[in-house]
Amino acid sequence: MKRIIVILLVFILILSSTVPAYADIGDGNLDGGGGGMGSGTSENFWNTGDEGVRVTVVRATGVTFEENNGLYRFYLNTGDTSLLYGLTGWLNADGECIIKPIYSSADLWDENQTSIVKLHETNKWGRIDVNGNYVIAPKYSYIEDCAEGLYSVKMDEKWGFINGQDEVIIPLIYEEAFPFRESLAAVKIDGKYGYINQQGNFVIAPTYDYCHQFSNGYALVYPHYESYEEGADCFAVFNYQVIDKAGTAIYSSDKVYHMKAEMFAVSIWKPGSSYLAFNISGVTPILFEHEGLEFVEMTADRTRWTVDSPPKHEDLLVYPIDDTTPRTVEMLV
Repeated sequence: MKRIIVILLVFILILSSTVPAYADIGDGNLDGGGGGMGSGTSENFWNTGDEGVRVTVVRATGVTFEENNGLYRFYLNTGDTSLLYGLTGWLNADGECIIKPIYSSADLWDENQTSIVKLHETNKWGRIDVNGNYVIAPKYSYIEDCAEGLYSVKMDEKWGFINGQDEVIIPLIYEEAFPFRESLAAVKIDGKYGYINQQGNFVIAPTYDYCHQFSNGYALVYPHYESYEEGADCFAVFNYQVIDKAGTAIYSSDKVYHMKAEMFAVSIWKPGSSYLAFNISGVTPILFEHEGLEFVEMTADRTRWTVDSPPKHEDLLVYPIDDTTPRTVEMLV
């Protein structure tokens, strides 16, 4: 706590002593401040379009810190309501700003001491090291987290996979591409989903209207899936299968589901597990058994999906199989 207070005070002192008003637009100010020289207005206040010297004031309440691997990620509140937290940069342990706050999104440092970032000026995604140097140039519309050594990336409305050196491993030819899991990645091509390996070859042909990543050797796929909106409500109409990694359906639903604003899952349980591990309603009795595991359906209103902590992504919850906790294959909204 003392270290954070010291860094905060040092940061404020740096700003107050080194950030004057600039005549050249945006030169030197953290929030792009400054302006052309002029006489201001007769009412002695500023309007949009008025020229004059503008002094940037940074309040301590506008800066939030977060320690990560010995560095301090901070969010600078610029007043831009399109930013969730503010612009992101990094300080070192001495309170020195080593990476300027120019990113509208920035992950925590990974095991390679790199971070996926979104450059605010261009709205493009890249990856930087702890010195602020680009390891992956900020040229992509989106970058997923690294999975099994590869990044799924989007550019010009097409998805593909690159390695950590920004080399294309699988061409950007897909309409959608999920990160690799269990050596397979779900991709969409010509309107259908299937699964490829790390050589870019289809292991399970693209025949599904929608599908999810593999978990524990199984995946939830939809031979038929469509969604539509009525007013403020969203509906999904589908049937589904649970497949193994050979693409064999070990279960096929015998009905068509029509759901409104709910989350749907097929979860794997060990026999004797407690369904109360999930604080939700809508857990069916055992749907089927396969290789000593129990498979159940689960549905819930999205606003009431309360587990130990909120999921990182709304469409995925994964838990290890043990005696008390299920592992969710996949779910859809």
